[in-house]
Amino acid sequence: MRIDPQAEIAGMPAIEVRDFLRRARGYELRADPIQLVLECSKDEASAMLARLEEAGILRRLPESPAADPRYAETERGGSIRMATAAKPIKRETADRLLEGLRERAEHLADWSRHPYAWRARSIYVYGSYLRPEVDRLSDVDLAVEWEPRFSDRAAQSDFTRERVRQLRREGREFGSWYRELTYPFTECLFYLRARKAALSFHRTQDGDDWAWLAERPHHLWWVAPGVVATPISELAQRRWPLASNGAR
Repeated sequence: MRIDPQAEIAGMPAIEVRDFLRRARGYELRADPIQLVLECSKDEASAMLARLEEAGILRRLPESPAADPRYAETERGGSIRMATAAKPIKRETADRLLEGLRERAEHLADWSRHPYAWRARSIYVYGSYLRPEVDRLSDVDLAVEWEPRFSDRAAQSDFTRERVRQLRREGREFGSWYRELTYPFTECLFYLRARKAALSFHRTQDGDDWAWLAERPHHLWWVAPGVVATPISELAQRRWPLASNGAR
């Protein structure tokens, strides 16, 4: 799905709505957690959630209390979250972007070549790129199986904390505790994307994300050297707080 960068959704810029939905993934959709995402008051967070419900982007869960309503993303909300505002690209351009992605993924796969806390273990392609009759693509849809540098949770947590300290020494400012907490993961994603707007990396932080992908045509596009890709059926059973400390 492509969204017009000039359009509005629920009286707000469409891009801001999309970005909010992306940032809110992994949080419970109610006022208290969302005020942390938006860095606003609880009343403002409540108003935001209510506006998105009116627009059909969220739905209120029937079992939630009226004083503290909880929401879930609708199908429309999911489509907006995964939408791109980039201009359509030709298939040959997509092929070049994927070749560059392959080079970066192989660099990231070698722990000795970088200071990051995560690497890509395998990468799947899905969506319109798999339809050869489509020559102009809105983006290239990708799903990444991530692997922490350390399988031991404590060791991974220690490494990510030291990575944050190192970045602070180098002058990095994070802006919020949440960005600081998640940056050791997101910098790996930034490295893979390399500012290529047409590469659309979709959330793969939980088994439900992989279960969603399993129901759609997909292709195992790349696997790290020496690695056997984990079957999607197994990934769909996993539960882990990916972006925080690597616990699986």
